[in-house]
Amino acid sequence: AIIGGGPVGCLAALGLAERGFQVTMYESRSEAEAQAPSLRSINLAISTRGLAGLSSVSESLASDVLARAVPMRGRMIHSQRGDQQSQRYGAEGECIHSVDRARLNRLLLERAQKHARVEVVYGHKLRALDLDAQPAQLTFAGAHGARAADLVVGCDGMHSAVRDSVARATTLDFAREYIDSLYVELSMPAAKPGQASLEGGFVIDPHHLHIWPRHSFMLIALPNPDKTFTCTLFAPADIFEHHLSDPTSTIAFFEQHFADALPLIGRQAIVKDILSRKPSPLASVKAKPYHYADKAIFIGDAAHAMLPFYGQGLNCGFEDVRVLLQLIDKHSSRQRNGADYSNTRHDDLVAICELAKNNYKEMSSKVISRTYLLRKALDTVLMSILPRSIWSSLYSMVTFSNLPYSQARDRERRQAKVV
Repeated sequence: AIIGGGPVGCLAALGLAERGFQVTMYESRSEAEAQAPSLRSINLAISTRGLAGLSSVSESLASDVLARAVPMRGRMIHSQRGDQQSQRYGAEGECIHSVDRARLNRLLLERAQKHARVEVVYGHKLRALDLDAQPAQLTFAGAHGARAADLVVGCDGMHSAVRDSVARATTLDFAREYIDSLYVELSMPAAKPGQASLEGGFVIDPHHLHIWPRHSFMLIALPNPDKTFTCTLFAPADIFEHHLSDPTSTIAFFEQHFADALPLIGRQAIVKDILSRKPSPLASVKAKPYHYADKAIFIGDAAHAMLPFYGQGLNCGFEDVRVLLQLIDKHSSRQRNGADYSNTRHDDLVAICELAKNNYKEMSSKVISRTYLLRKALDTVLMSILPRSIWSSLYSMVTFSNLPYSQARDRERRQAKVV
């Protein structure tokens, strides 16, 4: 049984089904809700690890996702004066791919529903999980009967019911940490007739992740295939409370800090969206172990919800699926698979959560500092003359390779000492 029909749950269901398992995936939302667009989800940036996870299930699946994505070859930094500076991700044209979470989820759900060995059950929210029963017994909210499963895979997000059930069955180290910043999503529309545009309708360069860094807060924008941009404002709670609480102060805030973005998003749209959407919290999760005997395992945000500032949340979740499938291919014992997964995956998950937290400071302020720019230039030069096995930037190791996160972190620490 897979609990959770998000992207990671769908990929896990497809991967297990491809290996001959009969899979039932339980999704708490109704089918209509699962197919609807979300206003509380930051756009996703799929990179090497995510594509490797998709390809571990199906090469065509990775191709289908890329066909619905927009490649971004670097960051575009917007200064307070309105100047723009492009910072390429790599010297060899490397790119990450912007994709709308809801569109991706719909694609994966459609694939799961069409698979002969996958049953998708909507409107089932897990209420209780008895891991001591043989087999495990699942009870759902509402008038649904109990269901049984030999193995339960929790892909049910930060507030995972599967993880909570594992914690009741065994000793589980767990921590959830919130930061003093919230986020709200905005939308930058496509160009109107007669308005200056790029590539047939984008109002700003579509092949960059746009960042308006303002030290303690920032605005970002990621492109969509329909020529719009999904924008996200990250700011401390006191800014939302004191500077974004009414139409006048909201417009004044954008005029002062994001003057070039204001006309592109639109004054009325900014006021409407800022004031009608409750800002969402940002948190990370750490846990260990990620399994219980041969009965349950939890992956994705259930195991390692992270801050979104390295763009690795989904990529890491898809990598979870790839690592788990590799262990299943290697061992016939479910209990050994779970133990090996917990033991081998933990250091990497702790590392990427740490890197994601640190990257907020980089994105909101360091990207315009002279020290950061000098280090980036040095990395570019060294990577052009040395093999990647000798020198590679931290961003390249995390984003454009499958090197374990903990090894990327440790290697960057050594490189920083050299510099």
